[in-house]
Amino acid sequence: MKTTVLFFCFCIIASSEVFGEENLPEIKIIYEDPAATAARPFRKEDCSLGVEQKIGLTSCRADIPVYRWSNTENKCVNDFYSGCHATKNNFQHKEDCVKIATPICSS
Repeated sequence: MKTTVLFFCFCIIASSEVFGEENLPEIKIIYEDPAATAARPFRKEDCSLGVEQKIGLTSCRADIPVYRWSNTENKCVNDFYSGCHATKNNFQHKEDCVKIATPICSS
């Protein structure tokens, strides 16, 4: 773990030397606010999402069985959720996935 952190720090320092402060590439991490995600209805664009948003390094390590819509299989499938940053395509029960996602995603 310490080696990984040190390597990551080295990469940041090295990139600032190569690019200079003013020339660093802009990195945008786009994610939806959890409150906004919870408040809005399930949409067509949610059909292609995984069960969670990948946001940087996370310490969430749970393996919670959930269901999600799979565009590849065109149905609700089993998946595992780490416990952080859930998307709308994350259902505790298969019945909920079928009821909510199927009418929107299968059309």
